Amino acid sequence: MLNLLENVDAVRKEIGRNISQKRKSEMGQFMTPSTVARFMVSFFSSSNLHTVRLLDAGAGIGSLSGAFLDSIAAGNLASQHVEVVAYEIDDKLRNHLSRTLEEYQGKLNLDVSVLSGDFIEEAVKAADNSSAEQFIRQYACLLHHDSGHCGLWLGRISAG
Repeated sequence: MLNLLENVDAVRKEIGRNISQKRKSEMGQFMTPSTVARFMVSFFSSSNLHTVRLLDAGAGIGSLSGAFLDSIAAGNLASQHVEVVAYEIDDKLRNHLSRTLEEYQGKLNLDVSVLSGDFIEEAVKAADNSSAEQFIRQYACLLHHDSGHCGLWLGRISAG
């Protein structure tokens, strides 16, 4: 069974000690613990989608995505292929995020895109262009977390 989340959690703890509370607040960084990430992922129900598209709108170092991918690897969520799009505005965290997802990429049938933009700003631009629904509908699972607030949007949107 794949369980890279423990490694991600160790990195989260180390990074968390080195980032000031002010910086975390300014950047909207929550640094989701692995226990919380696993709990949130437990709300996903299994589906028969061949491809699951996962959007992590504020990915940090990849705790929520990692918990989701661990669950796929454990057979709790059935999928033959996963496409992850992860947004992170903080360069330092984005580097860790890329490494996290690369580890999973070597173990699962997984395509990864790590983006440096702000998901909310991208969604607003899409809304201004009347394409917000198309922008969002391409994902089967949406993970969102910001400073102190975690949300999980579940839905079978695309049979990809």
